[in-house]
Amino acid sequence: MSTPTIVFFAVSLLAFLLAAGCALRGWRKSDPALYRIARRATETSAVLLVATIAARWAHIGRLPLTSSFDVINVFILMTAGIVIATQFTAPHKILSAFYLPPIAAIALLNVFLALRLMSETPRDIESIFLLFHVGMVFLAYAFFFVASLTSIAYLVHVRQLKVGSAATQTGRLPPLAQLDTLLYRLIATGYPLFVLTLILGVCWALFGKDKDQLGARWWLSPKIIMSVFTVVLYAVSFHLRRLGVLRGPKLAYLIVFGFNAFFVVYLLLSLLGLSGYNFWGQA
Repeated sequence: MSTPTIVFFAVSLLAFLLAAGCALRGWRKSDPALYRIARRATETSAVLLVATIAARWAHIGRLPLTSSFDVINVFILMTAGIVIATQFTAPHKILSAFYLPPIAAIALLNVFLALRLMSETPRDIESIFLLFHVGMVFLAYAFFFVASLTSIAYLVHVRQLKVGSAATQTGRLPPLAQLDTLLYRLIATGYPLFVLTLILGVCWALFGKDKDQLGARWWLSPKIIMSVFTVVLYAVSFHLRRLGVLRGPKLAYLIVFGFNAFFVVYLLLSLLGLSGYNFWGQA
């Protein structure tokens, strides 16, 4: 890994940690200035992550989108973009206290993945079609992640109301109806993106020029199985919420546990080097 890549990534991590700290402090102190600092730090982190990807691209001579370190960086960048675009406006800016600390934690975790996998060279992506497919996957997962964090905020608010002692912090959270609507909109945006990218991926696997290199059992790859799990979870959440069968705490619990299960399995597969098993002919 080149020196510019390390420097950009390290400073980006520090900026995310600053953003997370300011967001949490702003939640407790109700200080708008801290939210402004959190937003600027998040924007700075996102720019530095773009610089990290660009520096790594220049160093290895190919777009870094397939190694675990690069995948998580792009995922963090997409998530930060969603937070910057939608969640720093009243009354949702307080939700940054729920969004930014987990993003910073994932960035910190990626340091250890980088130490473990820094010698991993990403596979070259030559097709614009495949590049579009991969980018949409990251974006759909980012919406899923933000939805899971919104679910946590919803459940925290519900718990405080149930015990009858709504703390000052949760008292400033948006009403439950607004959180439920926000959660549904995040799912409603991510779900069609994920369905579309799955369709594109299947078409590429069956008819693309690289189909012979995928391996005979590419459809048994852990990443494919996890994608199927994700789209089923998305479909159940979206359609049952639309029908009014699943909403409020039930929807929040489903999203939280579903995404956490996905993320834990993904990390374990990455650490064990199994995320690409049966894919690109890897055994």
